[in-house]
Amino acid sequence: MYSLIDGNEKFSYVQERNTIEMQEFIATRKGDVRDNPVNNVDDLYKGDCFYINCIDSKEKLEPLYLKYKDKYPTFFGEDIYLHSQWLEILPHNVSKANAAMQLKDLLGCEKLVVFGDGTNDIDMFMAADEAYAVSNASEELKKLATDIIGSNNEDAVAKWLLNHII
Repeated sequence: MYSLIDGNEKFSYVQERNTIEMQEFIATRKGDVRDNPVNNVDDLYKGDCFYINCIDSKEKLEPLYLKYKDKYPTFFGEDIYLHSQWLEILPHNVSKANAAMQLKDLLGCEKLVVFGDGTNDIDMFMAADEAYAVSNASEELKKLATDIIGSNNEDAVAKWLLNHII
């Protein structure tokens, strides 16, 4: 559960209830200041929730996806890095596209250039003036990209920015 707690972004989870897939995800976030293990399910509800991420088997998550897909913006698919099944549930009007457009307006930018790797980036790609997929991105996202750059494992986004911004 991703929430704002006392003005700080945190991702909270009950460590004793983590699936193997969740443990793998958390291991990739070692040292992240947002990490917030909690003692029980009630503690997950502290703060203002803005995103729920479930990581488990497709068989366990698909019924939840089917239950909530018409009520909330959801993303359901395999993570391209850990190859685990993810279900992401967001509040209405919350999306990467909306956030990117708000930043564009707030900063007074003329053009929106975005980078992505997964199907949860599709709405942002559709809203952008230029959209770059990393080479290890999902095939569905690559089809929408302005261009495909190197892998994020090769720091392709940073290299693109160095070559095009500076």
